[in-house]
Amino acid sequence: MDLLRWFRFLWVIDVPWDRATRLEARDFCRWLLIAGRPVRPHWRSGQLSEPSPNPGQPYAASARAHNETVVRCFYTFHLDIATGPILVNPFPLDRSRRSGRVSAHHNPMEPHRKKRTGIYRPRVPTRVPRSIPDEEFNEKLSTWGR
Repeated sequence: MDLLRWFRFLWVIDVPWDRATRLEARDFCRWLLIAGRPVRPHWRSGQLSEPSPNPGQPYAASARAHNETVVRCFYTFHLDIATGPILVNPFPLDRSRRSGRVSAHHNPMEPHRKKRTGIYRPRVPTRVPRSIPDEEFNEKLSTWGR
């Protein structure tokens, strides 16, 4: 679905997939943030399923990050196997991640810096882990070993 979303965006702006540049990638990432998710009819009834509380709500940061990763890997694959006249990957990695291993010369005594993998990749907020009451946890843990 992520590639289909990218291809549909390119079809609308009339750019072939193998001629897309960083400008189209930037516009696509911005479009995901601004345009929002479409409200689609349910496949069985042909009517709108449940009206969402926020129609046109923007895609979540995790969905946008996943979309960027999928399209970047798609172009990396085609660059590696030399398919067609692809000149550049429109979703490049940061300069610090382009060659070799990530943090290859990192001092192990210093904490790692958080690095973004792609230039257009959004920051995904860290989620609070789900929790259960202590009594329920102890009950499940005690029955687990039996």
